[in-house]
This record gives sequence, C-alpha cells and structure tokens, in this order.
Amino acid sequence: MSKKITLVLVVLIVVIILAGISLLVPREKPEEGTQIQEQQQPPAREFTKPMVIIPSTKDSSLSIYPLAITAEGFNPHEVVLPRGDFAQFNITNATNVPVDIKADVIGLYVPPVQPNGKATVSLDASKNAEIEVVCDKFCPDGVKLLGKFIIQ
Repeated sequence: MSKKITLVLVVLIVVIILAGISLLVPREKPEEGTQIQEQQQPPAREFTKPMVIIPSTKDSSLSIYPLAITAEGFNPHEVVLPRGDFAQFNITNATNVPVDIKADVIGLYVPPVQPNGKATVSLDASKNAEIEVVCDKFCPDGVKLLGKFIIQ
C-alpha cells in the first residue's frame, strides 16, 4: 500500500513541477493593436481607375504579383491574370489601419493584415472569372471594394 502512495505522490510532484515550469516560460505577446473594435463603415464607393496589367515574376507555372493595400484599395486596382496560371499575390498593407481581405466567389478570407504587414494569397487561375475582392470588417476609411482579379 505504501508503494502506491509513494508513486502517487511522485506523480503529483512531477505534475506540479511541470505546471510551475510552464508558468515560467515566456509566452508570445500579441502584437500591439490586435484588439480592434469593429467600426461602422461608410458606404462603399466605386472605382474608376483604369485596368492595369502588372508584370509578374514567372516561376514555372506560378506567377507572383506584388500588390499594395492603399487608402483607395488595391494598387493596382485590377489585375489581369492569364488563364491557366497559378497566381501568388504578395500583399503589403500600406495603410495605417488593419485590413482584412475577402472574396466570396472563391471562398477566400485573410484575417486582418496589420499596417505595414504582409500577406500571401494564392489563386488557381484555371477558369475565366472576374473576382471582386473586398474588405469585410476591417477596412480603410470609406473603402469596401479593394479591387478585382480578372482571369482571361
């Protein structure tokens, strides 16, 4: 009987020591400004910028496109992709507020990208499509439609 009690006490002491060690290990602190309250957004506005075809960096069947989020939306606003490619967008948030990215047509959602933060989005451009990309809950002031990906 005493061996069982000794074993239980040893196990209990080990558990307490491990719990104490886990409390001493520093944890990652959330980035400054991660607790953001949702704000009422003004109505979306339409863009009248011309379509821009931006150069890509070709890596076999993957095209890589740089894209910036600005106070007016994506820069460039519209990106034309050749059908059949796989596209990767290296997105930089050039605004002073977090911005999330959403495209319902393809089931895309990117959590808020912090100011000066970066995100990568991949897209299978195997079929013709016009994909509107919007912000959902975190938007630059007065902007809802960020831009369009046009596959042709």
